[in-house]
Amino acid sequence: MNALLLHTDLHAGNVLAAEREPWLAIDPKPWVGARLRRDPAHLQRLFLKGADAEALASWMARLLDLDLNRILLWLFARAVEASPYWGGMADLAQTLYSLLT
Repeated sequence: MNALLLHTDLHAGNVLAAEREPWLAIDPKPWVGARLRRDPAHLQRLFLKGADAEALASWMARLLDLDLNRILLWLFARAVEASPYWGGMADLAQTLYSLLT
């Protein structure tokens, strides 16, 4: 795996017009990861409220050709990290924890 520094909070609120470049991405919440070729139509399913966490993890594991347990651990860590400022993330973390135990 070629490790890359990832911007894990890229959305319209974190992209600003800038003078030195047309756009500036701020507030990266950096993580190390791998480049992923994705089908945008499938990405719409990723963080839909009420989505089946186990089905999402299974889909991601197949897409990335990674171990399902590795994906569950990653999703659990991200849900815990995001729980103070994203509603519903604590519940998602509990669901993922139950899948890991």
